[in-house]
Amino acid sequence: MGRKTVGKWSVYEKNVLNNGKILCYHNKKWKGMSNMKIRKTIMNEQSSQQNVYIYENKKEQYIVVAIPYLEWSVQVTYDDLANIESRLHHSLRRVLDEQYVRSLAVKLAQWMREM
Repeated sequence: MGRKTVGKWSVYEKNVLNNGKILCYHNKKWKGMSNMKIRKTIMNEQSSQQNVYIYENKKEQYIVVAIPYLEWSVQVTYDDLANIESRLHHSLRRVLDEQYVRSLAVKLAQWMREM
């Protein structure tokens, strides 16, 4: 089961509900996150199409991106969106080969701005 902890949230890949909500575990309770977008992308030549989960919390003004396949996630405030590509690039370099990092960072930044 693909699990990724992002701050106070635990996202499980298997917990996508039929209505598109994602179940996340927080404060010993499962919560449905309805503001979650799911995108698909190919990470590298060896991987098949993988899910990218993007959650926006408008009230607290942040966006969370999680890629369970890479066991990677990042939380970004609205103020940080101006420099998002370089931040994503720096973070993704830790989990992905350099040749794939730039294109994925650009794609993720675009999806985050669309939220």
